[in-house]
Amino acid sequence: MKARIVSMSAVVALFALTASVRADDADPSNQRLQRLMARFHKADVNGDGQLTREEARGGMPLVYQHFSEIDTDNRGYVTLAQIASYLEAHPQAARPRNPAPPPSAPAPPAQ
Repeated sequence: MKARIVSMSAVVALFALTASVRADDADPSNQRLQRLMARFHKADVNGDGQLTREEARGGMPLVYQHFSEIDTDNRGYVTLAQIASYLEAHPQAARPRNPAPPPSAPAPPAQ
């Protein structure tokens, strides 16, 4: 029960941090939020609403890579709200390293 309360608190805090999130599923920020939540819950192996460094290593490599920066209180775990806060403050961290090139224009017809 306590884990569910912690998890729900994290989700509420996450929504507060991402004020631009709308209920519309077509909204890219809502889709990112849903993906983040799904990845967090999958990586949170014991379901306590907290990711240890080892849980992050197994399921959220970006969080693992920046764990010390996200775990500002040095508790040995991070929450969904802390991760969202970090990503909001460091948007470049969430971007793919090698984004796909834009599609090229079709070649003109041969004459």
